[in-house]
Amino acid sequence: MLKQIDELPGHVLGVHAKGCVTRRDIKTVLEPAVDNFVKIYGGLNYILLAESSIWDYTTGAMFAYLFLIIKYYTKWNKVAVVADDKGVQMFTAVFRFLIPGVSKRFQFKQMDKAIQWIAKKDH
Repeated sequence: MLKQIDELPGHVLGVHAKGCVTRRDIKTVLEPAVDNFVKIYGGLNYILLAESSIWDYTTGAMFAYLFLIIKYYTKWNKVAVVADDKGVQMFTAVFRFLIPGVSKRFQFKQMDKAIQWIAKKDH
């Protein structure tokens, strides 16, 4: 399941993944939020709080996520992934080579640091 995180600065899109994440979650939660942020801000500062393990993501979710990354290829400014699961960390390490922006991985105990980093306007 994906849920948008509301308690972040307005220019930051945050999503919380918990339990099973499906293609439908990507298409109904993440994609509309990304569309909206790109329209408003022209780019994305995105933080993913991943409590789900890599095995909780369906194949359909993985492909939908990949296609979303490609669709907005030039719009990813900064990406922060907060996860303790080694599989999620490996998966995001691979995907960070697919985006032109800057990305960082954080552990749950570093959540405050992740939010500070993603919220900082670098321009």
